[in-house]
Amino acid sequence: MDLKLYSTLGNTEVLNERITITDTNQFDFLFGINFNHWINDKWGLMLNSDLGIAGDNVHEDGIKYKVDMIQSGPTLGWAFTF
Repeated sequence: MDLKLYSTLGNTEVLNERITITDTNQFDFLFGINFNHWINDKWGLMLNSDLGIAGDNVHEDGIKYKVDMIQSGPTLGWAFTF
């Protein structure tokens, strides 16, 4: 996985750098369901659920990783489409 950082200030390029985060592939096994039902032309109901079963991102090798965001537990949200 490569991270490309690019930033400008006005017309001046401030940062243009590519950083390699990892050079190995990591896979996670997910199980998910998706349900969509349109009530009419403007309103609909969308339900999604994903469950992480197993994968490479569950590190048990004693190495500590710094992660900026961790999400766990159920999440309820809404989305608007125009």
